[in-house]
Parts: sequence; structure tokens; C-alpha cells
Amino acid sequence: MVSFSQLPVNDMCRPVCRWFDSSSKRYTPLCRWGIAMYKVCSTSGCPHLVSSGSLCDECRKAKDKRRSRVRNPYTSKAHRLARARVLARDPRCVCPGDGHDGCGRHHGLCGAPSTIADHWPLERVELVEAGLDPNDPARMRGLCKRCHDSKTARTKPSGFNGRSLR
Repeated sequence: MVSFSQLPVNDMCRPVCRWFDSSSKRYTPLCRWGIAMYKVCSTSGCPHLVSSGSLCDECRKAKDKRRSRVRNPYTSKAHRLARARVLARDPRCVCPGDGHDGCGRHHGLCGAPSTIADHWPLERVELVEAGLDPNDPARMRGLCKRCHDSKTARTKPSGFNGRSLR
């Protein structure tokens, strides 16, 4: 029999096989001795342990509930119709490139096929706060994904854009 002290540290907890747990309907990684390996749920402040994936069942259900079709404004019938109208009106990306309203990646119009109906000149949240219809095609423009993502990364306070570096 091998003792713990005789094994190298990196081999002690390396998963060597997986076991199917019929109650959670997931595979659980097992270490060399058949003991299930657990880690803390990746949701901030959640103390639950998970054996597979990154979220516990409680946090996964809460995340799925937030992502439901009812709460997502971009899956509503009104938005789908407005998006179709905008993409029919602007079949090519109308991003000006340089300047305040552009993505800053190119000079002049992009011209790539439009795939996203971007809320412009105000963001969707600003339109809702002002009491305006966010699904009005007059307040939207057709952009390609590359220009939309670049513009959103520059203008929307999220990710590294909203953090202050120390």
C-alpha cells in the first residue's frame, strides 16, 4: 500500500476517473482513491461545494431564472420586429469608425454585413429611463458584431471600462 507521503504532490489530487451521480445526473471527478473532489461555488459569497461545474444547483437555478425569456428585453416580439426593420434598412454596417459614435477601429464607414440592431444615439437603458420606446427603429442602427462590441466596450461601464485601476 502506498502512503500519502510517498506520492508526488501533483499526483495526489489529479482526477483519474469520473463517477456518474444519478441524483444530480452529472459526472463527479474522483481522485486516485475514489474520493469525490469538491470545490467552492464560483458565485461570490456562496459557501456551497460543487463536485462538477462551477455553480451549485441553487446558484444555477437563480442564474437560469434571471436569464428567462420573460426578463430578457431582446427576445420580446417588439424588439425582434424592430431588429428586423433596422437590419432591412441598414443591410451594411453604418459605423462611422472614428469619432464619438463609432467603434474607433477603422476610418470611414465599415460596410460589413449588419447583424446587430444597436440602440443609438442613446443606450436602451437611457431610452427606458427617459420614457421613450426602446424598440423604435428610428432610435437604432445596423452594426456588424465587431463594431458593436468595440463601441459597447468603450461606452458601457462594465468590465475593465467601469473599474478604476489603482
